[in-house]
Amino acid sequence: MRLLLISPPVMDKTPNGEYIAISMDAKKVAPPYGIYLLATILQEHGHEVDIADLIASGSMDIGAYLAQLHRYDLVGVGATSFSWPTARQCINEIRRVDKDIPIVLGGIHPTMFDHHVLQTTEATYVIRGEGEYALVELCEALEGKREIDDVTSLTYKKLTGETIRNQPRRVVNLSSLPIPDYSMLPPLEYSGISIESSRGCPFDCSFCSASYRKTYRMMEPSKFVDHVEAMFPYLDVTLDRSIHIVDDEFSANLRRTHAILDEIARRRLNPKLVFNSRVAEMSNPEFVKAVAPYAGRFLVGAECGYNEGLKRTGKKTTVELIEKAAQTLARFGIANLSDFSFVIGFPWEQHDDAVKTISFASRLQIMYGVNLLIQWYMQVPGSRLWHDQKNEGIVSEVQYDEFGLFRNLYLFRTGVKFSLEEFRSISEIILSVRMVQRLGGIGNSSQLQYAHPLPIRRYFPRTLETHADVSGLPSLRELSTLAGGRHEQRKEQTSAQTRQKDPRYGQGGRDASVRQGSQNKVS
Repeated sequence: MRLLLISPPVMDKTPNGEYIAISMDAKKVAPPYGIYLLATILQEHGHEVDIADLIASGSMDIGAYLAQLHRYDLVGVGATSFSWPTARQCINEIRRVDKDIPIVLGGIHPTMFDHHVLQTTEATYVIRGEGEYALVELCEALEGKREIDDVTSLTYKKLTGETIRNQPRRVVNLSSLPIPDYSMLPPLEYSGISIESSRGCPFDCSFCSASYRKTYRMMEPSKFVDHVEAMFPYLDVTLDRSIHIVDDEFSANLRRTHAILDEIARRRLNPKLVFNSRVAEMSNPEFVKAVAPYAGRFLVGAECGYNEGLKRTGKKTTVELIEKAAQTLARFGIANLSDFSFVIGFPWEQHDDAVKTISFASRLQIMYGVNLLIQWYMQVPGSRLWHDQKNEGIVSEVQYDEFGLFRNLYLFRTGVKFSLEEFRSISEIILSVRMVQRLGGIGNSSQLQYAHPLPIRRYFPRTLETHADVSGLPSLRELSTLAGGRHEQRKEQTSAQTRQKDPRYGQGGRDASVRQGSQNKVS
């Protein structure tokens, strides 16, 4: 069979009607791991696969593939809740050209809402959960080698409109998965390469939508280092040669993570790792010392600046331990590589709680030099908080069908309860912190990343007119343009060196294994 796999980006519509990639997909940090892994597995089973990496192109334009749609036997589209509107557009475009070609959906959003997505689009199938081998089974069924009812984890519609849900498949053994083939990766579009060492998360924070919380699994350390080592040839077509570990929590099991780092050292590898970690591990001097030589950038989920809030989120940590983590990172000289993530506006929070978080976070930055990500709470399907409100009829999966999720005032206000005056106060406090840092020569503006909530900016712009200067804060389009500008600048700086090494530019010198070729997981 010949398949087309599509990875749609998170997008939004500008006031002039243009669609642009936003959030992390505007920055093109790393390729969608799942789509390239699926392509590798399908090819190992004798299928031909083309990848429409729309995150790399920053668009929803699949025109080049529509022109040859008749060549494909199956189209796969993966989606998170935030990229689902883009995925819907791709489905509509495919159906405009071909009414009959099978379309299979995957990813966390279709997994959670399989019945809804099949009833509200012209897709044919949904693969729930992990699709690595369920997709192979679906191909076999379409080839007449097995019955459709035998395809595990499949949801589909009968001609009567009835939705059928097949039995789920057992969870995948990560150590049995192949090394993803990134030979089809567009050159100089991503900062680094994506790999995976574990799947899911052993914890259960109330606001988090991480998948597989009840089936957390880890790849064997030596097997994972095999994958790391295999990524080096592909780094020549990235912008900063970084390896992005897509795990929800890379360091959740310290013994295993130490074994990985020891194996990296034994093989004398020198990867530049980007990963997510927890406060507990980053407050451990032995771990920080071991990971420091390989740390390119890492996220630390701090989330709250007061202990009662940490308890309510389920973080199982304290502000004292968070400060110890920042102190430990500074001691080993990698605090500047850390991004401490904080959330303000949790459903239970009052204004003073948000002030505590901002004050605590600012102190960490001033004293230890960590970077800060301060973001407003947003309702995310899959979290316990979201499902509690769904059960009360306050939120619904229908709200994620259309573009504008980040500007949706109703959806934002179902989570954040502050008054307009309190939004104004928070804006003044954040901007005052930035001003103090600027006047005191403490760090730079990129060390505190914060954006006013888009719904408030859109519907109540005067609310954010503070005594501090807010005129310089970028709009949605400006944020995307700035991200793209930084990306293009780095791309230009890297291109000359890459042209010398890449055989596609006619000068050879690169590993022959990188061949010329054509949530994001279709699973």
